[in-house]
Amino acid sequence: MDLEKAFTFIWKDTEWPKKIGIAALLAFTLVGMVGVFGWLGELARRVAADEENPLPDWSDIGEYFIKGFQFLGIAVIWSMPAALIILSSSAAITLTAMMDDPGPILPIISVFSMCLYVLVFIYIIILNVLSPPLWLLVAEGNSFGLLVNPKSAWDLFRTNPGSFLIAMLIGWLIVSFLSPLGAVVCLVGAFFTTVLSQTIMAHLVGQATLHARTDLDSIPESSIN
Repeated sequence: MDLEKAFTFIWKDTEWPKKIGIAALLAFTLVGMVGVFGWLGELARRVAADEENPLPDWSDIGEYFIKGFQFLGIAVIWSMPAALIILSSSAAITLTAMMDDPGPILPIISVFSMCLYVLVFIYIIILNVLSPPLWLLVAEGNSFGLLVNPKSAWDLFRTNPGSFLIAMLIGWLIVSFLSPLGAVVCLVGAFFTTVLSQTIMAHLVGQATLHARTDLDSIPESSIN
């Protein structure tokens, strides 16, 4: 992972104030964050393709919104099993507690629900790990069938898990540091620093994908499956 490149590539683009500024204004509207997701995905895609100037302009803003909605839609679909388990478990506990004499049923359901919540927590962690690969697969314009199947993101992640985990960890740390710093300046500054930190994370995700695919090309085909 080239951390120096991830932190300095923005300043090498002469139009970076305009590009980052538009992203920050869109993020300020909240709804516009959907387009920012798509824009960041395009950034990651360009880094993964080893393009020289990866910071995208906003000439394809409509496409960025489409890709952003695709990413969020797939993320919601992936999250549905966890949501259904939580809702079903909560409903079972509530209905049992409303009984005049639930007897031992309530403790049993409560313990069973706690076990399910642990599984849901693990499932959510897995989804967060697979989100960066999904981000890039969406930006590449892959089909819905491929995107909705978590195996596609997993196949990319498992080739070079260390790089993806480093990208996520550094990205989260930067967001945690820069976002409050921007808020100290003013409210709008928080959106600017958030976008700035997300561009660094997107660059790292692109690097992780580039390394993963380079490693994948070096693996004999008979060893992949």
